[in-house]
Amino acid sequence: MDIQPRKEILNLWRAATQYSFADGQWNFGGRAEPNSTGDAEQLVCLLYPATAAGEHLRLETPDVMAKDVVAALEAMGEPFETPERLLNAVSDFMARYSDEDGVPFFHGGSYLQAAEEGDKLTDEQLRVDIVDSMSMSVTLCLSALTFIKEYRGSGRIRASLRQKIGLIELAASRRLTAAMVGLLRSFTVNAFAPGSPAGQVLLRLVSQDGLDEEELIERLHESLAQVRVNLKSAEIGTAGLESLENENHLFECGWSWGIVAGAAAVELDGTVDPEKPDRTEKSQPDGRAIARPNLYFTLTAMEGIADLFSPTTTVSDVLSNIQQTLVQSLRQRYELARQYWATLAAFGRTRSALADIPWQPTYRSQGELPVNDHYYTLQVAGLMIESLAARNSGDPEMDRIADVLAELAIRSRVTRRTGPGEAALAMHVPGLRIRLTETANEESPVVWPVADFSTSLLKRALRLASLADGAKLRKRLLDLVDEIWEHVAGRVIVDGPGVGLWDDPSRTFRSLKSGDLEPSWYYTERVMECLTMAVSVIDRPPVVSGRSIDDAYALYGEADHLYHQQLLNGALNGGSAVRRELEAVGIRIRQARAMVESRPGTAQALLFNVLKRLAELELSRDSQHGTVRS
Repeated sequence: MDIQPRKEILNLWRAATQYSFADGQWNFGGRAEPNSTGDAEQLVCLLYPATAAGEHLRLETPDVMAKDVVAALEAMGEPFETPERLLNAVSDFMARYSDEDGVPFFHGGSYLQAAEEGDKLTDEQLRVDIVDSMSMSVTLCLSALTFIKEYRGSGRIRASLRQKIGLIELAASRRLTAAMVGLLRSFTVNAFAPGSPAGQVLLRLVSQDGLDEEELIERLHESLAQVRVNLKSAEIGTAGLESLENENHLFECGWSWGIVAGAAAVELDGTVDPEKPDRTEKSQPDGRAIARPNLYFTLTAMEGIADLFSPTTTVSDVLSNIQQTLVQSLRQRYELARQYWATLAAFGRTRSALADIPWQPTYRSQGELPVNDHYYTLQVAGLMIESLAARNSGDPEMDRIADVLAELAIRSRVTRRTGPGEAALAMHVPGLRIRLTETANEESPVVWPVADFSTSLLKRALRLASLADGAKLRKRLLDLVDEIWEHVAGRVIVDGPGVGLWDDPSRTFRSLKSGDLEPSWYYTERVMECLTMAVSVIDRPPVVSGRSIDDAYALYGEADHLYHQQLLNGALNGGSAVRRELEAVGIRIRQARAMVESRPGTAQALLFNVLKRLAELELSRDSQHGTVRS
């Protein structure tokens, strides 16, 4: 893999802090006016790698901060000033996106667009709560709480600062609880008749084996029977469960774009950990979103939810009792959505539904471009990859998904040259435009824009590479990662206020005009996620094959045998230099033996060197005795 994630993250940090901390204080905003999602993304660009990349990029302990990290964050002052200033920005964010009573909100704000060019959204339309904001707040709050815990343990906090940090911790915990509740109430189930337009689209998607419709419906019901049963127990906050009562209907489950209309409030009564207090909010906003899952928002919600039970969160132990209960409910919905979409994606015996590119949504917004169906294919592929991770699946299934990712990279012109006027350009600019529909009877005038195809593709390829056991598949995926990264890296802003950040697609797609050179935190944050995932790919032990282990064992056996022959023949009597040489050889043999199964290539390299030294000792001894061996 050609990506150097440490170098690239530090470059991103340098550019982000120079932009955000230009005049001695944190400044929110970029290409878009400040909003709850974009401002969280701006902070997450620093906090997430610092807490999720292990020991590589620590910020919360000034005494042990690496020199290159200090240099990258120079704009924020001295190392001991950086944690406090970063937490001040977190505090500002928490206050900015809470009402006068301290209740957090998750409005779409300036990220929202009017469906019709020239129209202007009303203040009420800009104030709808969005799943993206909830999911990003989960990531931000977990990162902030983990950061605070580590910073508090560093022993470098002034007494006057401890109370302030406690208030920031409380605000982050409160927002985390509100985001989790919002995600629970945004999960929904939608059922429909097989003969309906949605039913016919779904049946066409899974029809891969030439079955007649009646048999296809029966097989689909059988495949999803357990998901249907388990959904009925996911009652807390879930809208649409009553639609499952008709057993003849097909269904889908996942997340809508926001809190679903009619979703019940979530009861938060329970024991509160006094060291990690929550505030039980009586007022949970009424839902407005249609009770119909959307693939983009489903995957977005699941990515935030996955952070709740990640190793980093588990080790940091920052969740309160109430939050632990909410995690259980969210994880149940996470697993149900993953199982549902993975079952559809894998449907078919001769060919999977996922491989029948492109995937078509059961519901399509008015004016939505067919070329953007590739977004849905990529989103379903992401859900399928997470299913493979949960099942610890083998390389053959992963290889088929790798085929899909490689094909999407070509169709999107990420790994191919683009000519002017190509339809594939619309996948990147303007991208997918999702209407935030509230009822089934009318189209919404409000749009949520999605323009992250290339970074989503990179993230899926990295995730699949992190799971691959076979060296051949891993190499194939890492080669694809390098090709996609070349495209993504080529879109970095090289001039203007956002230099060093993203996104300037005109640098890759020459037929596009250069646009706004302010940073897009939406795109930059996704680049950061990919780079952090690249750290985890590198941290994973190397893929080894049985043959390489066998070869290492053979070399070990030969080296160990020759070494003991030297000892048996009295080589230790050859003087102090020979004794030191044989002692070094013995140490190398033991070191090689310890890594034969985990790092067989390294073991072989050591053993080749050992065999060379043993051969030299043997030749020297023979020459002293006047003998020649064949």
